[in-house]
Amino acid sequence: MTCQKTGHTFTKIAFKPLHTNLFNIVLLSIFLSIGSGKLYSQDISKKKTVIPANKQADSAKPTVDTIKTPVLVVQKQSDTIKIDSIKPKKAFLDGKVKYKADKYAKIDQKKKTITLYDQAELYYQDIELKSGIIVMDYEKNEVYAGRIKDSTGTFTQFPNFKQGANVIEPDSIRFNFKTKKALIWNSRSEQGEFKIKAAVTKKENDSVYFLKGARFTTSKDVDNPEYYF
Repeated sequence: MTCQKTGHTFTKIAFKPLHTNLFNIVLLSIFLSIGSGKLYSQDISKKKTVIPANKQADSAKPTVDTIKTPVLVVQKQSDTIKIDSIKPKKAFLDGKVKYKADKYAKIDQKKKTITLYDQAELYYQDIELKSGIIVMDYEKNEVYAGRIKDSTGTFTQFPNFKQGANVIEPDSIRFNFKTKKALIWNSRSEQGEFKIKAAVTKKENDSVYFLKGARFTTSKDVDNPEYYF
């Protein structure tokens, strides 16, 4: 009986330390696991990522002011003297003009005219013009010729217009040097054996004339002919 008691007591005593050791082992394992985790986390935190150094501009350099000062751009201009797109006018006549007058020859720059008075004469190319008054407009390339009154109030110095072989003696005439057109009042001219007087004559060119109120006669007095048609 005593032995059984002893055996029983022995078993009971031996179980307690084993139970205690097992508990300690489990607890120690937990601590070791936690400790290993901490150590591992510390190792990871100690690792540093190495970034390769690239050649970059020094970040410590002073930054440029982002507010830009306005720059005045001066464009290089071409020469201010430009060629005029308007073609210059040609000389108003192609040849020299000769003129004279007994009383006066007046040049008006504003009106672009030359006025010849009393025994006026004008010569240009194949044109000869004699009259009491001649007014030449050198801007329009025109000439006007007319008679004048003497001291008694009588008309005198009728125009005498000659172009080549054609001679006209009107009361007045307007002629364009460029177009060769003319407008003639009370013209007197000769064509072969005929003498012609027309109230108004319009010249288109050297071969075309339009006559209004014309008389054709062989009488010597064209103003008061004995007969005409």
